[in-house]
Amino acid sequence: STLEMPTPSQKRAADDFRSLSNFIWDVMPLAGLKRLLDKVLEHVLRATKCSRAIVMLSDEEGALHTEASATREGTVNADPGVSRTITSYVLQTNEALLAVDPASDTRFKDTTILRRDRVTSIIAIPLRVRERTLGLLYLDTTGLTIPLTDEDLRLVTAMALPASVAIDNTRLYQELTGSIELSQGILRSLVSGILVTDDKGVIQQVNKAATDILRMRARDLIKQDIHDIPNLASLARVIDRALREGIVTDQGEILVSSGIEEIPIGVTTSLLATSPDEPVGVVASFRNLSEIKMLSERVQMTEHLASLGEMAAGIAHEVRNPLNSIRGFASLISDRAQEDKTKQFAAIIIEEVDRMNDLVQDLLDFARHKEIEMSSVPARDFINELLLEAGQQIDPQHVKVTVDAAEDLPDIWGNADRLKQVFLNIIRNAVEAMPEGGELAVSAATTDTAAGKAIVVSVRDTGAGIPPDVLPKIFTPFFSKKDKGTGLGLAISQKIVKQHQGRIEVATAPGKGTTFSIFLLPASRGG
Repeated sequence: STLEMPTPSQKRAADDFRSLSNFIWDVMPLAGLKRLLDKVLEHVLRATKCSRAIVMLSDEEGALHTEASATREGTVNADPGVSRTITSYVLQTNEALLAVDPASDTRFKDTTILRRDRVTSIIAIPLRVRERTLGLLYLDTTGLTIPLTDEDLRLVTAMALPASVAIDNTRLYQELTGSIELSQGILRSLVSGILVTDDKGVIQQVNKAATDILRMRARDLIKQDIHDIPNLASLARVIDRALREGIVTDQGEILVSSGIEEIPIGVTTSLLATSPDEPVGVVASFRNLSEIKMLSERVQMTEHLASLGEMAAGIAHEVRNPLNSIRGFASLISDRAQEDKTKQFAAIIIEEVDRMNDLVQDLLDFARHKEIEMSSVPARDFINELLLEAGQQIDPQHVKVTVDAAEDLPDIWGNADRLKQVFLNIIRNAVEAMPEGGELAVSAATTDTAAGKAIVVSVRDTGAGIPPDVLPKIFTPFFSKKDKGTGLGLAISQKIVKQHQGRIEVATAPGKGTTFSIFLLPASRGG
């Protein structure tokens, strides 16, 4: 038998099938819109004899914009000059158009562009998906190029269908990606913690603020059932309540655990729902209340101490005069007494009155709000005078004193008498921390801080150190672990240093001693 040769129409059909198959295979996987449209035009130019091909897409208001264009010569024209009459006709009829010699076609009123560009044939096909028109695919021939045919129209119409689906999917993907990136950006920027669960309590999303507040890693939270995380048991109960009651709730304060300490958080929950009766999850928004509670406690303490200080100052003034009278009479009794026992009793009275006077002075110092006068204080001279005066409190047989002060120390901006009060108190505490003896090291140097240059004077002892549970309280007024003293020494010291725009830092370790570092302004930054 003889093998029959395919007819021209059969050969064209086979070529069109291959072109369409290659088109679908090549175009559908693409995600980027520009790459997709360029690939569509590349296939259209290859499958037909058109001179140029253009994809026009509608914006939200329905206006057409050229998104991609190409010519057989490979040039791309940003404004290819497509007849608006033809594009309007295609979009209105929602039908594919083939027009040969369109300049003479009575359906089109404005043919100026067609005549100018010597357009000999046109195919324009609406790009539609689910009853929505996305835009149109336009191709034409110009000059002496062979006009487009019905076969070209059928092929390009077949190409337009998968192209429309691919364009729509790419747009949706880009919108979704943009929405996700926007949502992630918003979540990252929020200072409140955000935790999202599904309707079973499985955590779907957390932001950075949430992981910071809960002190847990995102990977230890996401895709975990919140009921299986013991540290978040109280938060799980709040989420269960939101799902059960189906309303937005402001739970107020609850406690969650970091594994080391309990963290107070304020929680608000709201439902994620596809409809009022179908909740799909819960969004919990929360903030760390630790700083707010601490600030509130500080405000209350400040108000309490201010009232206490004013009361104490009033009492101190009233008490000081009788105390002076008592001391005076006790001194008179001591001078005139004949018996040793009487002299001993008088000495005890005088000692106790002096202790009461010290307490009264501490109360007055703590309650004092008077501004202190500042001036330039030579740092090395100040330290030498300080140690000379402090030497009266130190037994050189038990405590070895070392000094390391930089040669080029600048002057301190401050009040020498008030600063001396601070350092004498800290040195006295250091000596008392070494009842069995030890080493007292005083050093001074300049240092860089965030605000600029500073002078740091440190006092280090080799005592037992400050216990961790005591350290946060050492500057609290009236707090003391000693048998003697008012508990106001460090509170007054801190107040004086703050008046100098400085700060006190404490470093301590059990059994290794304590270092108090006082940061002060140099005279060049004061005034």
